[in-house]
Amino acid sequence: MLEGGIEVWRGGVHAWQCDQMGHLNVRFYVAHAMEGLAGLAGALGMSRAFAPRGSATLQVREHHIRFLKEARVGDPLNMTAGLLEIGEDEARAVMLLAHSGDEAPSAIVQTLVAHVTAAEGRRFPWPQSVRDRADSLRVRIPDGLGPRSLEPGTAAGEPTLAAADQAGLIRYGGGAFGLEDCDVFGRVPAHRLMARLGDGAAHGIALMRAALGERTGFAVVEYRLVYFDPPRAGDRFAVRAGLVLAEPRRLGWSYWMFDADTGRPLAAARSVLVPFDLDARKTMTLDDAAVARLKAQLVQF
Repeated sequence: MLEGGIEVWRGGVHAWQCDQMGHLNVRFYVAHAMEGLAGLAGALGMSRAFAPRGSATLQVREHHIRFLKEARVGDPLNMTAGLLEIGEDEARAVMLLAHSGDEAPSAIVQTLVAHVTAAEGRRFPWPQSVRDRADSLRVRIPDGLGPRSLEPGTAAGEPTLAAADQAGLIRYGGGAFGLEDCDVFGRVPAHRLMARLGDGAAHGIALMRAALGERTGFAVVEYRLVYFDPPRAGDRFAVRAGLVLAEPRRLGWSYWMFDADTGRPLAAARSVLVPFDLDARKTMTLDDAAVARLKAQLVQF
């Protein structure tokens, strides 16, 4: 449990939430973090932050996730949350997802949110009532659970779809957002953007397995997602991605989601993965030849 935090979510892992590697898919870590954010908002006195008639809400600008222990089918989980810092119209929250029973951490999520008007998404300062409650919700990240390879808060840049294609990023995903992708304010929220990014994972896995073999699995150990202006129903999107890091025990990917019509960025992400043996369920150390084959696929973006 996060010391000083409050419980904001409790549940378990369903089979339909797991990916081809047999563990909880990243999109559901983000979805649980979004539910946890609603619980934290309630503790701040914003119980209607995600309700249709609410006047103010919390718009997620960034997620940083560090994965610590696999969550597999049937595992019971719980989440505690608190605030790391609060500014004029932003705050950084932290949520610890743990295995119920032994409370072993499964993942720790940092969430940067902006305080915005519900209808327009316009930033405005926190009310004093929220600031007063925030003091009692302050927490710190437990030792050893902070970021490792990906630093929250660093600039993500805003390239275009044309620039991504010129750099050689692969076509990772694409489609259009529907009403089912939108929240009560008509905007596509963070967890739905993550879901659409994740839909293209098979393309990245195929690229790596071509170099490493079919029985090689991959586990994400760290993820950083940055969200720009949220899209709406009917907006078309295109996802481009590329391998940007290849080491014996660590791989890295960069992902960009663009508006397919204007080319402007909708979201950006970086991931760090470890290769593992699907049969032994243990991490692997790649040999020099395998690393060389992967390095031939690297892009600079």
